[in-house]
Amino acid sequence: MLASDERWRVHHGDCIEKRCRRCGLTKPAAEFHKLHRSADGLQYRCKACAAESAKSPRVKLRRRERLATADGRAKHAAEAKAYRASNLHKATAREQLNKAVAAGAVVRPAACERCGASPGARADGRSLVQAHHRDYSLPLAVEWLCPACHEKADAEVQGNGA
Repeated sequence: MLASDERWRVHHGDCIEKRCRRCGLTKPAAEFHKLHRSADGLQYRCKACAAESAKSPRVKLRRRERLATADGRAKHAAEAKAYRASNLHKATAREQLNKAVAAGAVVRPAACERCGASPGARADGRSLVQAHHRDYSLPLAVEWLCPACHEKADAEVQGNGA
């Protein structure tokens, strides 16, 4: 009898593909997050399905419930402090950019500089276009991107090892 995860894997020489249990599509192993506990070392659902699931109301409710307790807030604050300490150059660049935007020295556009899409505005009227830093040593040199283009730009930077 096959191991439970064996039936989901498809072998093509050195390339291993796996079928996502959520969407049912067969995808390359690179399209699955790693999971050391599983037999094949991969999660049972693809990255796209995992991202979609993370946006679900149930997951958002769990996050809100975590922040509703004193222990949860303390743990979140400790994690945020640790991230800031290990990424101080990024936090400093973001703070300088936010101050420049607030002072009017830098203007946040309404549309994405890559695709031209206008993702809308927050309740307070600020644009949902996000600032992408290619180089954190130049805090005001940013590319204003919609969330989708920003995610792609971050993936490009991570893929280049930067």
